[in-house]
Amino acid sequence: MSGSYDPDVRGALLVGSIPLHDAASVMTFANDGLGRHLRRIPDGETGIRINWTRWQEDVFSRATGLTSELFDTGYLKRRKFRLRHRAGINEIEFPPLGYAQAARESYAEFAGLKKRGRILDHLKFQVCLPTPLACTVLYVFPDDQPEVELAYEAAMLREVDDIVAAVPAANLCIQWDTAVEFAVIENVFQHSLIDPISEVADRLVRIANYIPREVELGLHLCYGDSGGKYFKEPKDTTKLVAVAKDVITRLKRPLQ
Repeated sequence: MSGSYDPDVRGALLVGSIPLHDAASVMTFANDGLGRHLRRIPDGETGIRINWTRWQEDVFSRATGLTSELFDTGYLKRRKFRLRHRAGINEIEFPPLGYAQAARESYAEFAGLKKRGRILDHLKFQVCLPTPLACTVLYVFPDDQPEVELAYEAAMLREVDDIVAAVPAANLCIQWDTAVEFAVIENVFQHSLIDPISEVADRLVRIANYIPREVELGLHLCYGDSGGKYFKEPKDTTKLVAVAKDVITRLKRPLQ
């Protein structure tokens, strides 16, 4: 398909999830409807990834050093995990999280569609990832979050390494999805942070700077949409702006 992004046409950003059957369906649907407006195209987080991080519950269940019980947050009901008796940070080991495998499979679809002229040449492949803090807050009891977060972050950064190795940098954008962080900042979800806005920004700076400079970087700041609603209706965007300004000020690489 010929054509390219038109700077005179109002742009659009697809933040990730699109509830279609598979990645190829998402990419062709987005291309046909919005192609000239887009610079990047996600795979829609289809299949087992359709409900954002819910599939990571199984990953936590297969990690060594953790045990679980059912927990009702009032917003969502899920298993939550804690350290096994006397387990320490060195005993927590996560299996592959699955994000790199999904990216490899979806990029193969993306490259094939582009080769056949089915999607526009200028489009980049967008990979959307939850932050390590998000998954830890969702699936771990507060007392054990600091230790488990360190292990999960290491596992997630290994996924990033694998994605960067599999997808040419010129075709890649990585977006960190930041929603649970604002449930923490708004004190909706239980957490172990002392100074939430500052500590959230610290983490975002760290994982954002981890993305190689030659790969495009995105940040998606969000108040959630489980059940079609926010976890809290914000009275304004003050907290979003505070985090965004802090992160942008401290980044050592471009933010696209």
